[in-house]
Amino acid sequence: MEYGQIVDRLQEFFSKNTIVNKARSFKNIEPFSYWDELLIVSAEYPSRKDVYVEFRHLETFNQELADKLLSNPTEWFMAATDAISEIEFPINNLPDITVRVIDLPQTSEVMISKLRNDHLEKFITIRCVISKATEVRPAYETVAYKCLRCGHVTRVTLSKDYDQLEEPFAGCENDTCGKRGPYDIVNEGSIRYDHQYLKIQEPIENLRGRQPETLNVSCSDELAGSRKPGEKVIITGTLKSRIQTKKEGKTKFLDFLFVANSIQLSDKDYENLEITPHDEEQIKELAQRPDIKQVVISSIAPSIRGHENIKEGIVLQLFSGNSTNMSDGTHIRKDIHILIIGDPGVGKSQILSFVSNFAPRAIQVSGGSTSAAGLTGAAVRDEFDGRWSIEAGALTMAGDGGICCVDELDKMNNKDRGSMHDALEQQYVNVAKAGVFAKLPTACSLLGAANPKYGRYDQYESIFSQFNIGDALLSRMDLIFVFRDIPNAENDSALAWHILDEGNTNYPERIDLELLRKYIAYSKIYCSPKMTEEAKACLVDFFLKTREKAGSIKDSVPVTVRTLESAKRLAVANAKIRLSETVEKKDALDAITLLLRNLHEVGIDPETGDLDASYLECGVSGSQRQKIKLMKEIIQKLCKQNLINGTAKIDDIERECEKNKIVDPIAILSKLKSRGDIVAITPDSFKIV
Repeated sequence: MEYGQIVDRLQEFFSKNTIVNKARSFKNIEPFSYWDELLIVSAEYPSRKDVYVEFRHLETFNQELADKLLSNPTEWFMAATDAISEIEFPINNLPDITVRVIDLPQTSEVMISKLRNDHLEKFITIRCVISKATEVRPAYETVAYKCLRCGHVTRVTLSKDYDQLEEPFAGCENDTCGKRGPYDIVNEGSIRYDHQYLKIQEPIENLRGRQPETLNVSCSDELAGSRKPGEKVIITGTLKSRIQTKKEGKTKFLDFLFVANSIQLSDKDYENLEITPHDEEQIKELAQRPDIKQVVISSIAPSIRGHENIKEGIVLQLFSGNSTNMSDGTHIRKDIHILIIGDPGVGKSQILSFVSNFAPRAIQVSGGSTSAAGLTGAAVRDEFDGRWSIEAGALTMAGDGGICCVDELDKMNNKDRGSMHDALEQQYVNVAKAGVFAKLPTACSLLGAANPKYGRYDQYESIFSQFNIGDALLSRMDLIFVFRDIPNAENDSALAWHILDEGNTNYPERIDLELLRKYIAYSKIYCSPKMTEEAKACLVDFFLKTREKAGSIKDSVPVTVRTLESAKRLAVANAKIRLSETVEKKDALDAITLLLRNLHEVGIDPETGDLDASYLECGVSGSQRQKIKLMKEIIQKLCKQNLINGTAKIDDIERECEKNKIVDPIAILSKLKSRGDIVAITPDSFKIV
């Protein structure tokens, strides 16, 4: 098809006489004409300069015209602009309209890692996640050069595909001048447009443990600034190339550059998981099994023997709860956060590795080598022009409903760990640097692992004294599991045979992992169970009765509102395992059982033996709070009695503590100093702040 023929066919396509079917189903004909769409654009011109066309309409109108778009998009879009510019409109003519084509067939979809030389100069679609975005900046499309010798203006049209600014190399167009400069760029006659670069990468669910490949995308006009990092999008455009340049000069190698024609938000989750009718039938059959939850638990990390509690928690995390948007604008997360702590070498990292490779959408990082920027996001200088751009971190890239696995969480410094607080609870993070501001979504679950400071876990010491994590982060965890390596002849023998007997098939029944992956994805897409009144009453009863058991210390709080929210998320996840439309009382009871078992493992005040949720959420139990309060009163009294310098001596403090049966005054003094309640005037004297 020649260029003139393409123009003629496109003029016919956009004419008022061509009617297409707007509806997706041809059973329901919904007449639609792109002429009407162009009339709307004409009325809004020049504030709007684009029109969207569905590829299927081109195919229906003229298959050869549609094929030409895929094989030679550069020529096709030039022809489209020329075709529309020649059409007379009643309001404004459209000399520089951009046609944006959407919804290409699946055969035109290409993964970033599969891009090859054959795809250059072809029109394709890429499903991806935006990992980085530069600032939107104006760029020249046409430059008007004024000759400083004679004043003649020469106009040079630049390609939107490349960054180089081209001068009139042939010289001034004035016949009486003809000199090659000098020139000055003038506004009159120059044409500018908005431009932005994006960096995209393959969706997390496509990776399965391998490193994601990235691609630079050039966005112009209305597309510039339309999307932000962390969003999952479908980009349709033309694959171009640029010559690689090094310090020594140009090389023979090329870098890909994707010139975007249209960008759509992806309305699908887990695109890489094709759930066939047969898969759906199997999924629904599995959901009817009374033992479905136990079978799913048995399928998680089968190479690790035992630890059913931890595996149950991970199963619930994979299925997740339901998010809630309150009437006051606040958001209650659906994602379940889990922390696994305990002895080294017992399989914590192995569990994280399994989840990151198995989950429909997951990413894994190491706390020892990850910064705050790598986890949440940052403003960084881009490689295109040195300006600041927003780059998404692991929590954003994990995506809505994904899981971010962070190993060696204890190896992170306090500042980097602190950056996760808002990201985990509010599920967004604000990035502000060098005048660049962005709000990045972090709606994913966290699965973290940490080792004790001193080698092995001590059940008689608090987790705060053993793990370098911090109470603020611990309070955001729905479940905290302790992985312990306790010598036991019977268990050790069974474990050894489990590891060594690779050919043994005498395992509990499991679900094929690919089918289970689809089962979880199906549940997340189609299942959003509602709480029954019986389930609500069960959770309320748990909350009230547990809080009544405040123990011997009046300041101890067995459970808090956060505990109740965790119980609700776990109950909903239990219902999702059954693909149920409702959360039943049994789901709530199962959630409460797991939660109490978990709290009794890590939420017990070691001094009183009472359940105290504030010990987890604040790092200080009720008994400790009483001792801290008494210690402050002692120091204040001693300061008043010291008429010389108004300080409390360490010897006097220890003597008063002994009278009041405070066992470890040095530890309490250290906690008061770290909180800023007291200040050390000298090494052995203190004062209340």
